[in-house]
Amino acid sequence: MRKIYVAIIATLLVSLNCLAQQGESNINTINYNYNKNIYVGVGIGLGFFDPGDVNNYINTQLEGYEIDEGVKEIFVNYSAKFSLNFAISQNIYFAFFVEGAWAPKYIYGDDEFYFSYTKIAPGLGPKFYLPFASGRHSIFLSPCITYNKMKFETYSGAKLGGKLQGGVNLRFGDVMLQPYGAINIAKASDGLGLQKFELNYTDFQLGVEFLF
Repeated sequence: MRKIYVAIIATLLVSLNCLAQQGESNINTINYNYNKNIYVGVGIGLGFFDPGDVNNYINTQLEGYEIDEGVKEIFVNYSAKFSLNFAISQNIYFAFFVEGAWAPKYIYGDDEFYFSYTKIAPGLGPKFYLPFASGRHSIFLSPCITYNKMKFETYSGAKLGGKLQGGVNLRFGDVMLQPYGAINIAKASDGLGLQKFELNYTDFQLGVEFLF
């Protein structure tokens, strides 16, 4: 976990250095001709991951059971996000957000089985915008700290984690469209010793967020 925080701090320092080199030109900022300082954001995402103990549990429960199609393992999750974004300067915003993720698994055969793996993750962090061309559009980078609460069957756990998100900011008047890619670090455990069950929601995520 220490490596995660070191990486986030390093990213912050590099991003600040890049912003400092841009100068004070008004034409090269994301707020050129715009005065809005607070944005509400809503977004959706698709994550790809390998929750080891969760998949082992499913395989154990379905040992010897033949399924009609697909696989027994969970490898995709779906997420939704709500955020508040506050301007600190022309090129830096600070975001507070809550993201929920859901990884369902339906098994069909002679019998039917259903498993659900969920995560709720409030978080916070800066968004650094690096404008290009006229300054209307930009790329952005956002290192964040998250608190991940996960649940699967009778197991649950919560722990601090991280999110590193980057993408393109496309401005259309007062609305911004942000397609992005992200890495979420989210791990916790339930139980002790040999009975410990790892809840792993670390994933690579693709998504889009609307800020208005």
